Amino acid sequence: MAGQPNDEMQAIETAFTFLGDAGERDNPVTFVQFARKYFQDKSASAFKFSSKLLQGPLVKQIWADQDSERMLAVWLSIQRFMGDIPPNTAPKQTNLELVQFICGVGITRPNTRDEIYCQICKQLTDNPTKPSHARGWILLSLCVGCFLPTDAFLPILKFFVSRGPPKYRDFVHSVLLRTEKNGTRKHPPTAVEMMMAFTKEPVKFMLHFYVGSHEVQCDAQSTYRELLAQVAQSELYTREAGFGVYIADQTSDMLTSLSTGYKHVMDVIFEYEALAGAGADWRRLATKRPWIAVLRKECFAPWNEGSANLQLLYNQIMDGMIRGFYYCKKERDLAKLLAQRFYIKHGKVLNDTLLKQHLETQDVAGMEALSITQWVDLVKEEFDKKEYYSGMASEDDVKMEVVHYARSQWRAEFSRRFLRCRVELGSQVFEDAIVSVNAGGVSALSQRATPDTVPISFDFSLFVGITKPEEVQAAGPGIDAVYSFEIEAVSPKGLLTLKVISPEAQSLYTLIHDFYQGLIYRSKFCLATMDHHPPSGGNSTFLNFSRGDLLLLPSCWNDVDEGGWAQATCDRTNEKGDFPTSNVIVLSTLIRPSKETIGWFLENLKEDKDQSLLDVL
Repeated sequence: MAGQPNDEMQAIETAFTFLGDAGERDNPVTFVQFARKYFQDKSASAFKFSSKLLQGPLVKQIWADQDSERMLAVWLSIQRFMGDIPPNTAPKQTNLELVQFICGVGITRPNTRDEIYCQICKQLTDNPTKPSHARGWILLSLCVGCFLPTDAFLPILKFFVSRGPPKYRDFVHSVLLRTEKNGTRKHPPTAVEMMMAFTKEPVKFMLHFYVGSHEVQCDAQSTYRELLAQVAQSELYTREAGFGVYIADQTSDMLTSLSTGYKHVMDVIFEYEALAGAGADWRRLATKRPWIAVLRKECFAPWNEGSANLQLLYNQIMDGMIRGFYYCKKERDLAKLLAQRFYIKHGKVLNDTLLKQHLETQDVAGMEALSITQWVDLVKEEFDKKEYYSGMASEDDVKMEVVHYARSQWRAEFSRRFLRCRVELGSQVFEDAIVSVNAGGVSALSQRATPDTVPISFDFSLFVGITKPEEVQAAGPGIDAVYSFEIEAVSPKGLLTLKVISPEAQSLYTLIHDFYQGLIYRSKFCLATMDHHPPSGGNSTFLNFSRGDLLLLPSCWNDVDEGGWAQATCDRTNEKGDFPTSNVIVLSTLIRPSKETIGWFLENLKEDKDQSLLDVL
């Protein structure tokens, strides 16, 4: 997973030695100076506009296989986009396709980036044609929104931009700074970005979230976290962990989470534009937009998160049941949810005719298993079981029941997934695993797994600890930094250690750690890891317990832990008293642990291991 250092890129960085130290950067090197030093052709025309073909790459460097040919193809594409040579007729490429080819090479081949920028700067130097000059700056803005050159060439590019057209240079510079902040894209520009390059303004669109929508703005480098920050300003949505931004097709039947291996919004939009068909006119794609943006609950926390976004969650669940995103395995469960939906919409009076009409006009996935008459009977039974006819439950109470069912029963559907992970568990190694986090815990499964493959699963209630991420591979040109961390958990087979290695390890760790610590803070269950036998007699308030005893807290751990002391009831003796917190571990669970689970902890918390495990906590 870690890969090998990019020796070729390091060689390129160190080759440009004449750029000097920090003091010389006060007098930046110009593109012309750079060209005279590093271009293969030293003639005066080598760094100026040309309508001729290149005989080879401009920059002197060692080129990888076929990269020289790629650079010549990029040069032709630049000339065609700028209108400097006639368009290719077989096959004919659209302007968007030309841009996507140029940027695609730069994204996937980091060692070509300086050459690409040199070619564009060459065509913009002493360019005699206004339309070509304007198109060149548009192309430059689209490139800097996707990738940047090496650190050696970046100051030269910035200086070149600062001397650009007064009405356009500030826009290009702002895009460049955004790419410095948010990093290289996965995909080349979209039709929407072409439009932004002409208008010099971010694109605006509505982010929908089942109870309304909120207008957001997006540029070439916008991330899903930035969109979440914008939608948090809406009065219809309360900021809450576990929500994510999705891009969907116009029917919302296909959804892609921006948090699943993506960072930039435009990278996902690129994929949805590609589905609209190659060769489509970019103006039509930019205005019609074969996609919409949706805010959805992606994963629940392991605890009740309150009712701030209750209507949004309920609407998402009902919509997902209709579309088949959420499916009940048991007919009784589905009947119960249908009874709850009927009560929320029509109240406590259960009319057979109205119920039948309700089911016929608002069918959900799974109803095809039985006839409408059978569903009417099942829903009536579930309605009666809940005694909804009394009208004692409010609509919000019933909606909370629906949300609780989704949290507990649809954990796989409400999971945040992380791609590009290497997972190690003993001798088991998955090089291309998908790691999922949900309200129950953490699971990992190879992307090549068959439907019968059982995933690796670590339940939060069995966690012993989680280590902080460590860098195992530094970031480089076109390469993300890679981090690793470990999770320890008890099991019938002993103490298990799951190691996760991924460019997204820091975000993955943060999510798992927050859920794990949140459970500890809310837990009311401690397990004694060593004896505590205070002197008896008198008015002692100290609790007497032995190693392995389960201690029951009067309220959550976050409230009772006071300076190393807390109060609890020993489950074995039913005695109540104060105890030192150093003698226990807090179990990361909200429900009473089974004797089996306690046994696993005791088996793995040997006397010689106690301290090391407590240190992990």
